[in-house]
Amino acid sequence: MSKIGFSGNPTNGASHTWRSRRRFNYSSSKGGWQAKGATPPAPTAPTLNASTDLQDMNDATGLAARMRGMAIMYNSYSDFPTEAYTGTFAYTRDTNELYVWTGASPAPTGIAWGGDRAVVMGGFGATSGGEVNTIEYFDITTPSNSTYFGDLSEAIYITSAMSDSTYGIRSGGYSAADSLRRNTIEYITIATTSNTTDFGDMTVLASQHASASDGTYGIMAGGINATGVGNSNNDIQQITIATPANATDFGDLSNKWNELAGVADTTYALFAGGQLNEIATNTIEYVTIASPSNSSDFGDLTTTRRFTNNSASGDTTRALFGGGQITFPNGETTIDYVTIASPSNATDFGDLTSGARGISSTSNGTYSTFIGGFRPTSSSSNVVDYVTIQTTSNATDFGDLTEAIWGTSATSGSPS
Repeated sequence: MSKIGFSGNPTNGASHTWRSRRRFNYSSSKGGWQAKGATPPAPTAPTLNASTDLQDMNDATGLAARMRGMAIMYNSYSDFPTEAYTGTFAYTRDTNELYVWTGASPAPTGIAWGGDRAVVMGGFGATSGGEVNTIEYFDITTPSNSTYFGDLSEAIYITSAMSDSTYGIRSGGYSAADSLRRNTIEYITIATTSNTTDFGDMTVLASQHASASDGTYGIMAGGINATGVGNSNNDIQQITIATPANATDFGDLSNKWNELAGVADTTYALFAGGQLNEIATNTIEYVTIASPSNSSDFGDLTTTRRFTNNSASGDTTRALFGGGQITFPNGETTIDYVTIASPSNATDFGDLTSGARGISSTSNGTYSTFIGGFRPTSSSSNVVDYVTIQTTSNATDFGDLTEAIWGTSATSGSPS
């Protein structure tokens, strides 16, 4: 399925030419973008939308054929039917994009390692006065406040998280109660509010490490080890997210980084920023997820900064890195992005609503959210920001967490 992007919100009479070959006109009375020369559906044809019970457009009624060339309007990508004739168009209100079926059915979510439900695990709460064991969640498609989901096995912060769309994983972290790092891995079923279940153990103790997933394998890299600040790991570890077990060795980072951010597509996992010997870096490194090995240089961030915990997310093509800090205690507003498949230096994307450090990030493949943290200096925040991944811009306020908190870990998956 191909995607055609439009700039700005359409008004009646707007036009767009795709690849200088085919013109599309926007008609509010006809329900969306219409290809030039297309015949609108007959008045008796039902309107297709999120509430339409249509399991298969390839039926004997000829409805899909009559729709050919006419873009049917949907609220979001997730509302699309599972099948359609090649050449059928669909328009999404939320992202202002036109899709044309090329013979393949659309995926249920934009990314295999996430979905529309964001889950936020642990952290250090301002109201609680310490680390928390709570998990909360929100719907990434609808700006709103978060809701209680369940509990971790213990109160912990500066952990890391990832998913395969079905299972959400929390690994490692630090407990101020006994001043120790953890090698614990636990998981939840993202569609079912509940407490976590034991998954296995990391190969090393770690906090402030990066995590990334391609929808099958989970990769964890770097972090501060059992002996504390100034002593870090260069270990890269791997798990199969659908199969609870201990992590196995994958390879090594080029240095013993901590406070770095991780993100992946279906091929590469990227690890960015962080600090080495308490000196911040702008380095981005990567590995090929299917081939255990040491990391290779990818490029550089636009600024030198450390992220405290995982502050990266993206879609199938772009990775976004948000916030972080260069000089204590100030949080940065910068959001950078890279094309994951093309090693290169990062490009400026826009800014968060305020300077932030100690934030976490997750996405549904359309929107990236940036969660909690210190904003802008030493005050914990309950703010959640968001951006549209394929549109460079400044962030917008999304909603609030249940508590002002920093050092959370966040991931996303399917709500059903």
